[in-house]
Amino acid sequence: MMEYCKYHPLTPATYKCNSCHSLNCDACANTDSYRGVNSCYLCQQALVSLGDTNNIVPFWRRLEESFRYPMNSDSIMLIVGISILTAISMYLPFAIVWYLLLTGALFKYCFSCLENTSNGNLKAPDMGEAYGGGFGLIFKIIFMVVAVSFVIGSVFTYLGAMLASVIGIVLIAGFPAMMINLALTEDLLEALNPAKMIKLMTAIGLPYGLLLAFVMIMSASVSIINQIIGAELSIISTILQSAVGNYYMIVIFHIMGYMIFQYQKELGFETSTNNLYDEHKKSVLQKNIERIDVLIKEGEYDAVIKLYQEVIANHPDEKNIKPNYFELLLASKNVEQLDKFAADYFDYLLLSGRKDQIPTTFKRVLKVNPNFIPNTAEQRLKLAKICNHNGDSITVIKLINGMHKTFPDYDGLIEGYGLMADALDSLPNMQEKAKTCRMFIKKLVSESLNSA
Repeated sequence: MMEYCKYHPLTPATYKCNSCHSLNCDACANTDSYRGVNSCYLCQQALVSLGDTNNIVPFWRRLEESFRYPMNSDSIMLIVGISILTAISMYLPFAIVWYLLLTGALFKYCFSCLENTSNGNLKAPDMGEAYGGGFGLIFKIIFMVVAVSFVIGSVFTYLGAMLASVIGIVLIAGFPAMMINLALTEDLLEALNPAKMIKLMTAIGLPYGLLLAFVMIMSASVSIINQIIGAELSIISTILQSAVGNYYMIVIFHIMGYMIFQYQKELGFETSTNNLYDEHKKSVLQKNIERIDVLIKEGEYDAVIKLYQEVIANHPDEKNIKPNYFELLLASKNVEQLDKFAADYFDYLLLSGRKDQIPTTFKRVLKVNPNFIPNTAEQRLKLAKICNHNGDSITVIKLINGMHKTFPDYDGLIEGYGLMADALDSLPNMQEKAKTCRMFIKKLVSESLNSA
C-alpha cells in the first residue's frame, strides 16, 4: 500500500520519521546524497527510507501513459515499418522466413521495452534494439508455445479432460509470467520453470489478473478491428491490422515491465527511480526553504520567523524570500516583526521595480497595525510621492502629517508638506486645512532662508 507525504498528500512518501511519526517526501526531508545524511526538518532526528517502491504509481493508475508509451518517432517507425514489410513479405519467396524474421524483430524490441521499463526507464528504447537476436528469440517463444501445448495434450491423453482443462487454464494464464521470466533471464528453462512462473504470479497477486484482463481486451479489440477492416487480405488491410497488433504488443510488454518495476521488492530485486533529489546535493538555501514550508504547516511560526531572518540575511537578493516572509507576518499578525521588516520590504519593492504595489502594501500593513509609519523621513517621502502619483491622497496625508516633529532637521519637509497640501485640496471639505498646511510651508521656507 502506497504511503503519502504528511505535507503533500498527493505525493508518495520516501522517508519516515520515527520520532515525529510522520511520513515525508523528498521535498520535506533534509536529504543530502553527498554526505548520506537524511534528517527530519521538524525534530532533526534521522529519517528511515521507505525505499523507491513507495514512489511507484500502480500500473493500473497510469494506463493513459502506458498507451502513450509507443508514441515516439522510433516506436512509430518500427511499428509502421514492420507492418509494411510484413504485408510485402506475403508476396515474396520464402514468405514464412521473412515473417519469422520480422516478428522476431518486433519481439526483440518488445523484450527491450519490458527490460528497460522493469529497470525504471519509462521511455521507449530506440528501434536499434530490434536488431540482432530476433530470429533466435522467436524460436524460443514458439518452443514455449509448443511446450505448453504438449503438456496440456499429454495431461488430456493420460489424465483426463478435467485435469487438462485446469492445467491448461493455469498455463495459459501463466504465459505472460513465462514471457516476463524469459525477458529478464533470457533462459528458456527458467521461463518454462513452473515454480518461477507461480512465484511471479503469487508475488504480484491480484493485479496480475488485471494484466490478463488487459491482454484479453487488447486481443479482442484487434479481432474487432480486423472484422471492421474486412477479411480480405489486401495489402492495405494487412498493414493496418498488423500496425494495430504491433502497437498493442509494445503496450502489453511495457505494462508487464512496469509490473516488475512496481513489485520489485516482492520479486526480490530493486531498481532505481532516478529521483533528482538523489542525483544532486541540496543547497543550504533549498533546505531552508523546504524547512520553512514544513514549519509553517506545523504552525511553528516563531521558528519560521527566525529561519526567514537568517535566510534573508544570507541571501538578501533571493527572489520571493522577502515577499513570502512579508505575507507570513501579515497572516500571523505579528505586529512587532512587521514593524521591523516593513521598511526593508518597501525598499525591496522600490529596488525591484514594484513601486505600483506600495500603496496597497502600505494599506495592508495598516490593517494589521493601524499606527504603523515608516521609521525614516526619506522613506516616508518616497512612499508619499508614489501614493500621490497614484491619487491616494489619504495615505499621503498619513505619511507626511507630523513629520516635522519627528524629523525637524529633514531637508525634505517642504516638499513633503507640499504633497500633503495638494492631497488635502483634493479631498472634500479639506481646503481650509490645505491653506493651513501651505502657511506652514511658508514658515518652513522662511526658517530655511534665515538659517542659510
